[in-house]
Amino acid sequence: MFCDLAIAWTLVRLRAMKHLVLILAFVSFAFGVAHSALGQDWAAETDIPIPPGFLEDEDARLVFDKPGGRMVELHLVGEGEVAGLLSFFEDSLPQLGWSETSRGHGGTQVFRIFEREGERLTLTIAKTIAGTAQPLELVLNVEPLSQ
Repeated sequence: MFCDLAIAWTLVRLRAMKHLVLILAFVSFAFGVAHSALGQDWAAETDIPIPPGFLEDEDARLVFDKPGGRMVELHLVGEGEVAGLLSFFEDSLPQLGWSETSRGHGGTQVFRIFEREGERLTLTIAKTIAGTAQPLELVLNVEPLSQ
């Protein structure tokens, strides 16, 4: 009888472990999907998503904390079209609380300005010259609105 109870108890524990493993696998998958849906990676020191295909130049990163707020400048490089890059940010940033306040272009640059909770985010995209195969350069600047 003792042997039957031990076997039954072992089976109960194995079923519980099986359910725990399935739950952990599901949670891990769900976090991975959510992370991918919001841009796959996040820019350092910010909650700004990095577009697929873009990498940060970590040597060019500038981060300052000051009494009025943080100042962050990040440089990203990647392949893609300017329109697709702008669309990525225009779709994803409002979901994170950012509102677009200004847009423009000049020369070989396109910019968008977003604001949220006392901060300004400026996206500057250096366009390539027509007919060249240069990657796009993206600069993200986050600064307090009081600047």
